[in-house]
This record gives sequence, C-alpha cells and structure tokens, in this order.
Amino acid sequence: MDVPEILIADDDPVILHTLAKFFSREGYRIILAHNGQEALSLLKEKEPALLILDIRMPLKSGIEVIKEMASGGVTTPVIVMTAYSNSFTSSDAEVWGVRGYFQKPFDVEEMNMLVRKILFSPNGKGGSDS
Repeated sequence: MDVPEILIADDDPVILHTLAKFFSREGYRIILAHNGQEALSLLKEKEPALLILDIRMPLKSGIEVIKEMASGGVTTPVIVMTAYSNSFTSSDAEVWGVRGYFQKPFDVEEMNMLVRKILFSPNGKGGSDS
C-alpha cells in the first residue's frame, strides 16, 4: 500500500513543525508549504492525498487557494485551520466543499481522526461533524 502524502500549508513555522512531526509519526509522507502560492505549486507538482490549509497566509490566502483549486478542477480533499474565527466559518467550508474546519488552537488527535476518515474510509468522505 502506498503511503499517503499530506501537504500542510501554514505561514507559522511552529504549526508546520508540530503537524509535520505528528503526521510523520502517524506514518504519512509530509510536504510543507509556507504560503498559499507555494501550496498551489506543490498541489500541482506532487498531487498529495490531502491538503491541510491555513486560511491567513502571505502571497495567497487559503480561501484563494481553495477557489483556484475549484476553478482548476483540483479535487484534493482539504482540511482548513484558522486562528481567526471571522475569516472562515463552517458554513464557508460547506460552500467550498472543505472536509473539515479547525479553529486554532485545536486538538491534533481530533484532526488525525478526520484525516484517517478522509484517507481510509471506503467512500473517502469525511466531515468535521462526523
């Protein structure tokens, strides 16, 4: 079985390091992006199984990344995280087809349950309220 690759995009190096370390220990291959533009480039180049995406980042916001993914036909599942409750809501997540939404700080174990559900459930469907 191929090891799933997860692209993690956040401009906060502490978040990147923490999530990379955690998900590496869970057995995933990790790709890191430090801004939205880098995330879009890596999505096209690497085609990861999942994108964990911060909303507020330099160069391109997470919302811009999601919109460009949609217009470009990129179907990689997305989990969103944000420290700003007014910048993205669970209803925004529904509109854009985001599979999960986490307000920072969040429980990485809870995120991991959703990651497993998205990557390994028979229908590949996950949701933050499931």
